[in-house]
Amino acid sequence: MCGQDPAYVARRAILRTNVLNYRQGMPLPYVEYNELETQTWGTIYRTIRPKWLQYACEEYHAVLKLLEREIGYSDAAIPQFRDISAFLEATTGFSLHPVTGYLSPRDFLNGLAFRVFFCTQYIRHHSVPFYTQEPDICHEIMGHDADFADFSHEIGLASLGATDDEIVRLAAVYFISVEFGMYRRNGELKHEWRRELAPQAQVKAGVRAYIQSVDRPFIATYNPTTKTILEDRPVHVLLRA
Repeated sequence: MCGQDPAYVARRAILRTNVLNYRQGMPLPYVEYNELETQTWGTIYRTIRPKWLQYACEEYHAVLKLLEREIGYSDAAIPQFRDISAFLEATTGFSLHPVTGYLSPRDFLNGLAFRVFFCTQYIRHHSVPFYTQEPDICHEIMGHDADFADFSHEIGLASLGATDDEIVRLAAVYFISVEFGMYRRNGELKHEWRRELAPQAQVKAGVRAYIQSVDRPFIATYNPTTKTILEDRPVHVLLRA
């Protein structure tokens, strides 16, 4: 559907050109998001924020408040990379680097070793605000816990000089922990990250139906490039607080 919208395709092409012209050390590209893009962001933010407050861990809540206070996270405007990167660098030593889409697992993990987080600046099509197979700005910047900066950095360092097989394993560790991690506090499981809080009812129903159809035990195979899991189950990483 997105590829059939000429206006959306043209818009993505403009943002792609801006990123391709960017060089490390230059000011991060400023994007004048249009009304439709801002509305899409607002729809997602208003829908998912109550879920963050209900299901996410306390550390996530604290960081969300910081992002709203210091950067202006809200449903009214899409935050600019320049502001986010400056905030991250001051608090965690990380900086953002714009990309046009998926990177190879090696390139992405190597960036973490230098405290660089690769992000896209485009936003998903307005017709599908609650799901996209691609990375986009909503997925990238809707909340992070600074405590995971060092964890991500360590995985990045481990990726330097790693074999292809080791890269696959490291990418799986990063994805499963950062994207789907949970921990138990006061006897209650809490989500660490954003992907588990996605509000698509139809996706949840589909996943539940699939899970019920799978025989146990079984093995989950993760593709870090497409971010898909074959022979899936609701895998969680549980940390003790």
